[in-house]
Amino acid sequence: FIDTKKISSGKKHHKNLKKFFSDLEIYFNIKIRNPLNEIVWPELKNKDNNSFSNAELLLITNDCLQKNDLISFIIALMQDTGCKFNEIYGLGYDDIFLSKYQNYIIIRTNKIRQIKNIYSKRTIPLVGQSLWGAKEIIKLKNKNYHFKKSNFSKLNKLVNERLKKLTKKTSLSFGLSLIERLKEINCPESIILDLLGKTKKNIIYNQENSIEIKLSWLSQIVNKNIN
Repeated sequence: FIDTKKISSGKKHHKNLKKFFSDLEIYFNIKIRNPLNEIVWPELKNKDNNSFSNAELLLITNDCLQKNDLISFIIALMQDTGCKFNEIYGLGYDDIFLSKYQNYIIIRTNKIRQIKNIYSKRTIPLVGQSLWGAKEIIKLKNKNYHFKKSNFSKLNKLVNERLKKLTKKTSLSFGLSLIERLKEINCPESIILDLLGKTKKNIIYNQENSIEIKLSWLSQIVNKNIN
């Protein structure tokens, strides 16, 4: 766990093992010091900020527009939605809605992948680069292209390789970037959590914000970058 920098996972297993041996000690009335009590985990230094800067987002945008391929469309969809790769990769054509009045995607579990967050289904408005990426992916329908489980790892690797080449960061930074961009315009925390499919513990009302409200906030960060 230390070598792979998964300290939090290691601590969780350590805690469970300590409890297991403590329960054995009580059950069998064994008078022995639990050896796992002596283990001390190192603290990993946090990186300053893994979110994309505005300059990096512009660099990514220009690169996607220039290359205009499937990898570009996937990256674009993540850029202004904050979605993870597995959320975007599993999109079906019936999860993408484009019209004169509303443009959005629905993130939900399907045959290709399972969504592991607080909402089994959430709606995210499409703006900026993400809207462009969605429109381009819809065009692939005419070419009978569909996301397949067998291509998941390959495309995930290609996406991150391109982003690392441009910024030395991975697709996980899109979610962090969306948080920072929305915080800059004083977006309510509930909106940010809703967009990312998360929620605060002990929340009283678990009610999703309307698509119009989410669209108004996302539109502001796109217009801000343009200006």
